[in-house]
Amino acid sequence: YVGSFSKTLLPSLRLGFAIVPPTLRSAFQKAKYVSDWHGAHLEQAVLADFIESGGFSRHVRKLRGAYRERHRRITETIRRDFAAHLDLVPSHTGLTITALARSASVDQVADVAARAAALGVQINQLSSFFVDEPAQAGIVLGYGGIAPAEIDRGLHLLRSCFEPPDARPR
Repeated sequence: YVGSFSKTLLPSLRLGFAIVPPTLRSAFQKAKYVSDWHGAHLEQAVLADFIESGGFSRHVRKLRGAYRERHRRITETIRRDFAAHLDLVPSHTGLTITALARSASVDQVADVAARAAALGVQINQLSSFFVDEPAQAGIVLGYGGIAPAEIDRGLHLLRSCFEPPDARPR
């Protein structure tokens, strides 16, 4: 099992971990030494103390509640306000929400993304995650580092981007 602390603590912390079977431990330690023999010892020691003291567990529980609320807020808004344009892909984990375009093409979703970017709203196009054709039209919304008030504002602005340019209020 391989993971990092970038989503649960800080992306700039740049610490990860690997849980390996005992039979592979020596090989992993050697590979780590060869690839990065001067690790962040101070950061590792502080993180180890934070984990052992229970601080990390408390922090993760708090994050789960915050992320659960953000997820709920976005999915409810999409179901209510974007029903004519998007179908949610069911998800209960992660920090993104995916929605498939009901009738828009990949190019039309690209236009929506460009209009949203012009308003300061960043979305990912689902088509950018496809290696082989045909790509599906849709959007991927990340919500890990966005305050709840900004989520509401961003979704309101995004909703306006689904209207044809000549139908939007000026």
